[in-house]
Amino acid sequence: MTSLEEIRTETDKIDDEIAKLFERRLQLVESVAKVKVETNTSVLKPTREREIISRLTKRHGEMSADYLKLLFTTIFDVSRSHQIVLTNRSSKNGIMCSVKA
Repeated sequence: MTSLEEIRTETDKIDDEIAKLFERRLQLVESVAKVKVETNTSVLKPTREREIISRLTKRHGEMSADYLKLLFTTIFDVSRSHQIVLTNRSSKNGIMCSVKA
């Protein structure tokens, strides 16, 4: 039988992996923000977000669908906030953007 400590150790490893992937995702968000500023594109893309959530929930089953929606909605909110900060900073430096905070 697996002990609680063993389970927590494994959970901690997974949390570390998630944190690394999230950091990598935020780095990509910075690149996305730069392109959006250069192309005068809005930060908010609800169609893309819905497509991602739909793809993930279909791929990973009904049992986790609600949790995946919650997780990725939160990730999108954080990513969008990060893009807004970056694009607002760029607009203050003389680069126009279409961000509405």
